[in-house]
Amino acid sequence: MGKWTTGKKIMGMVLLTGVLSCCFLNLSSFAQAALPGVEVLKLQEETYTPKVYASGKIEEKNEKEITSDLPLIPEKVYVNIGDEVKAGDVLAKIDVPATVQALLNLSKASEYLPEELTEYLETVELEELSSYIPREIVSTGTGVISAINLNQGSLVYPTETAAVISQPQQLRVCLSIPEEYVEAVKIGQRIEIKVNAVKDSYEGEVSLVFPTARSQLNGTSEETVVDIYGEFDQIDQKLKSGYSVTGEIFTDEPQKIWTLPYQAIGQDDSGQEYVYVYQDGRACRKEIETGEEMEESVEICSGLHPEDYVIADCGTVKEDGDYVTLLGRKG
Repeated sequence: MGKWTTGKKIMGMVLLTGVLSCCFLNLSSFAQAALPGVEVLKLQEETYTPKVYASGKIEEKNEKEITSDLPLIPEKVYVNIGDEVKAGDVLAKIDVPATVQALLNLSKASEYLPEELTEYLETVELEELSSYIPREIVSTGTGVISAINLNQGSLVYPTETAAVISQPQQLRVCLSIPEEYVEAVKIGQRIEIKVNAVKDSYEGEVSLVFPTARSQLNGTSEETVVDIYGEFDQIDQKLKSGYSVTGEIFTDEPQKIWTLPYQAIGQDDSGQEYVYVYQDGRACRKEIETGEEMEESVEICSGLHPEDYVIADCGTVKEDGDYVTLLGRKG
């Protein structure tokens, strides 16, 4: 009996040990499964070209504005917007009697007339005044009528532009650059110009950096900017004066930088940026400094080594030092 009892005890111990081992393995598996699963990646090397962003409009290079020293009333207008004209072409015939009467009426409201003209009207004879008025408005340049403020029977004041003559194939962009970036912009640098209206991009280069700055509204705040001119490499029929554009001005040669996707980077309440690095089954926080921003990634300037395994989604980690399950390498 003793031998059988001893044998049963040994057998029981063996079975118990097996059960406990299975339980331990299962618990270990359960614990492993309960940990957040993470993928890791390393710093990526990308080519980046330093650039300055700007916005502005397309404009004609050689606009000619036609004005008059006198208020005038057209009797007949011969042109419309889009008409081609040459220097010397008659744009409108003036209604002299109506203009004389308008001048006499305006002489009582001097704020509409230059001071010297008001003084002249106080002493001039009616016949002399009539001879002083031009009979026609004449084009001073060759091109296309791009704006007109001439209507039969309507008064055109000296402060107004009667017409604008443009040359549609001589367009440029005028871009505004925030003052803190203007020192990097030089004549001859390349520009990628995106035209909002046609959803196309064009190439060009900086032709002029204005010597002075100016203020402009940006939303509800005021900012100081410097304007530049950019010349198109090629112009097509889709481009029109007045279209809004954005520009990327390439200010230096392409260079290699280390980057991470935005999803890998977190930011605490103080504004400090950080990532989690996988080390011995744990997620360890490392503070970083970032630089240039790309469409899907950002430059990492300091805080990491190229051999670090960075957790791809910062949001999967709750706290520094948490245990995690490694699912694999991403990318």
